[in-house]
Amino acid sequence: MGAARTRGATALATFTIVLGLWARWRVLGSVQGTLNADEAYTGLQAMAILDGDRPVVIRGAAYTGTLDAYVLAPFHAVFGAHPTMLKVYASVLWGVAAIVMWACARRLGLGQRAAVLCGGGLWVAPGPLLVLSTRAYMSYASGLLLVTTSVLLIVVSLERGAADRRSSVLIGAATGLAVFAHPMFLTVIVPVLLPIAHRYRREPTRWWLPAAAGALAVNLPFLAWNARNGWPSLDQPVAASDTWIERLGRFFTGLVPRSLGLMGEDGSWVLPPVLAFALLIAVTVMATSGVATALRSDRSARVAVALPMILCWPAMASLANLSFVADARYAIIYLPFLVLTVALGADRIAGRLPTGARSVGALAVPVVMLVLTVVPWLRSQAPATAEANGVAASVVSRLNDASITRLSGHYWAVLPVEYLSDGEVRAAVSGDPFVVRLPRSQQIVEASDPGRLAHIYPFSVDVTERLPLPAEQYRVAEVGGLRLYIPSDG
Repeated sequence: MGAARTRGATALATFTIVLGLWARWRVLGSVQGTLNADEAYTGLQAMAILDGDRPVVIRGAAYTGTLDAYVLAPFHAVFGAHPTMLKVYASVLWGVAAIVMWACARRLGLGQRAAVLCGGGLWVAPGPLLVLSTRAYMSYASGLLLVTTSVLLIVVSLERGAADRRSSVLIGAATGLAVFAHPMFLTVIVPVLLPIAHRYRREPTRWWLPAAAGALAVNLPFLAWNARNGWPSLDQPVAASDTWIERLGRFFTGLVPRSLGLMGEDGSWVLPPVLAFALLIAVTVMATSGVATALRSDRSARVAVALPMILCWPAMASLANLSFVADARYAIIYLPFLVLTVALGADRIAGRLPTGARSVGALAVPVVMLVLTVVPWLRSQAPATAEANGVAASVVSRLNDASITRLSGHYWAVLPVEYLSDGEVRAAVSGDPFVVRLPRSQQIVEASDPGRLAHIYPFSVDVTERLPLPAEQYRVAEVGGLRLYIPSDG
């Protein structure tokens, strides 16, 4: 019987892995597979590290660690700039996080198949989160991995029932590194730490001091950087343009349905509203059942995964930086805990079903997920394209033909061009938004000869005061929704 269950779990895992790989292949061949400027920055920062740059956080943000750029630097040294490499890197981290989720589920007492479905819930994520898993945003996929690793370490320690210095140091380091990666993860890291802090509250030498030492050690570069620069991180978050209650409401009316693949970026329903609401209710019921099961349990480890699911919402709403919900990126904060609590709730419900029904249900879950939360969203929001990076590649080609290696313009347009050119074209940001992530490139371009400097802006931008030469001295090419201005002598 045990061997049969193991074979069934292995088959289910293989099936789920294949579904996730297919879905990501579909994303990369769509407009959602386009390398955007924030992803390009990750690659460009890795290349700048090879040239001696040593950033601690993203410039212009005063938060968000640059760990990914350091990991990617040797790959760029060997292979050069490749958009697919960035996207594969993010997907690999996401996949490892899914494996960690499986391990968490097993430690929480879920069966083999339920644990596989728990990891699969992260791997075959709903449409927008599936796209996010291919986005090389700094500290998103790596932050997810650090959070899930923190949860696993905490669960293992609580299940063992005794604190030891080594595990305490590791927990402190993992949670501290998650917060250093991005402070938004504080909203779940603090709640998940509460049960273990309570359990070991009278063990200063085996828990508190080692955990604090681990957290401090990994944050020394961040603290030193702040001390040298007048503590700019204390000025975060950004000034709020809305209220706490407005943000909280937007999470439930916009972020949650989007994160489940039920709503597009423009707020329209992807599925028929009746079906979408039915799915929302089903997920809510299973998550609520999972939270209730965990809180009634005498196992502190289960409480540790339930508390973040309850407490993260008001904490997230306190951060004005999380106001944007259109692309569902901030769902990555609560995703591991949603998956775990849904798994606990589903396991409780499945326990009342016959064995045969549970086996069929285990296979049906990833299929239903794909059919309801992935395929419709991809069809609606991710139309296929022959060349996802065609616009940036076309700009690079036109600049090469004109022997131009300097480009200034819109943030979202210039960074992908610099990356796709493997750094041959240096790019500077001008106009709105004026976000300078790479000061060296900015300085080089700003000091360049206007007669050898191209410009690129969206159609809607009035370039009259932005072009250093008279407009008639430029050749204008329309590339996608952009206008590229190349000096006539170039």
